[in-house]
Amino acid sequence: MSARTDLGYDPDRLCAEFLAPWNDHDVEAAIATFSGDGFWEFTVGSEPWGRTYTGREALREAIGAVFTAIPDIHYEVVRYHAAPTHLTMEVLVTGTNGEGKKLNYQACDILSLDAGKVTGKRSYRKVVS
Repeated sequence: MSARTDLGYDPDRLCAEFLAPWNDHDVEAAIATFSGDGFWEFTVGSEPWGRTYTGREALREAIGAVFTAIPDIHYEVVRYHAAPTHLTMEVLVTGTNGEGKKLNYQACDILSLDAGKVTGKRSYRKVVS
């Protein structure tokens, strides 16, 4: 039995399927990868963990705001670490913000998984100065 079978999912496939709508800037398809009560802990916010968006409407707002702020945002997997109930993706994020500044930094998403859906996305990022 392969490690991928032992995990209950193929991590290469999950990385690709999760990031595809983000790279296509398809808000509805990105939301569809989450469970109905899924959440995203965004990197910026007033709490130590950032700001949490829970449920489809809140996710729609947050993901749409990212695509508006960085219309050419792109995510590329650098490496991942997989376990049965979570997948940690290290990604290279590139794009151009609304002020014309080129973005190029690494980030990390820890995805909590249940029955093939993302129940939580905890995001962290490097700050390039």
